[in-house]
Amino acid sequence: MGKIVVVDRIGFTRVYDLMDRAVPSKYLDKSVDAEEVWRYFLQRAVDCLAVASITDVLGYFSFSVYALDKGRSRKGTIKEKVQVLEREDIIAEIDVEGSMNPHYIYRDNLALLEKVRNGEPLESHAWFLSPFDNVVWNRERVRRLFNADVRLEAYVPKAKRQFGYFVMPIIWNNQIIGRLDPKVDRREHTLTLVNFELTLPKEEWGDALDAIREELAAFMSFHECEQLVINRCKPAGLKNLLK
Repeated sequence: MGKIVVVDRIGFTRVYDLMDRAVPSKYLDKSVDAEEVWRYFLQRAVDCLAVASITDVLGYFSFSVYALDKGRSRKGTIKEKVQVLEREDIIAEIDVEGSMNPHYIYRDNLALLEKVRNGEPLESHAWFLSPFDNVVWNRERVRRLFNADVRLEAYVPKAKRQFGYFVMPIIWNNQIIGRLDPKVDRREHTLTLVNFELTLPKEEWGDALDAIREELAAFMSFHECEQLVINRCKPAGLKNLLK
C-alpha cells in the first residue's frame, strides 16, 4: 500500500519506517503521467531483452494496473502499447526462426543484431550471473535462447539440491557455458567454489578459461578474498587450471 518502507537491513532482517518520514517530500509529492510510465517501462524492457516476444516483455516487469487500462487483459493491453511504439519507429518487429510469435527489437539495437548475424566477434568477457539477474530469471526464455536449464536452489532443501545453494550461470561468447556455486568466508578472506561445472568441449576451453579466470579474479577482489578453494569441479581436470 506504500504506507511503510524498508530503511535498513540487519543481516536478513528488515527495518521499517513510515514512508512520509523516510522518503523526501519532493519525491512523495511528485506525480507521474500514466502514459509516461508505460512508455518508460516498455522501452526499457524491449531494450534490455534485446529481442523479445510480447510474453517476454510482459514478464520482464510486473506491469501493474497503474500502467494498464482497467478491465482489459494485461497481455492485450501491452500488445497494444508495443504496437504504438512500433508505429512511432521506436521499436521494430522482426521474425525469429522457429517461432510463430512476433518479436520486437529496440531500433537502436538493430546494428548490434546485424553484427551478430554477420558472425562478427562478440565480447570475450565472461560473466557470473546472479540467479536473480534479469537475463536468467525467465527459465522458459533461457531454455529457448541458450538451451540451458537455470534454476535457483536456495529455497530447495539441501538434500534435494542438484547443484548448490546459489547457482550462478556463466555466460561467455553469447552462450551459457557452465555454472558455479560460490561461498565467501569474509573472516578468512576465502572464496570457496562449492561446485563448479564447465559444459564446453575441451577443445574450446582456451579463450573461455582465460575469460573465466579473469572474472574469477575480479569476483575475488570485489569480495576481498585472497584464497581460493575448489571443492568439486567438473571436469575434474579444471581445478588446477582455474587456480
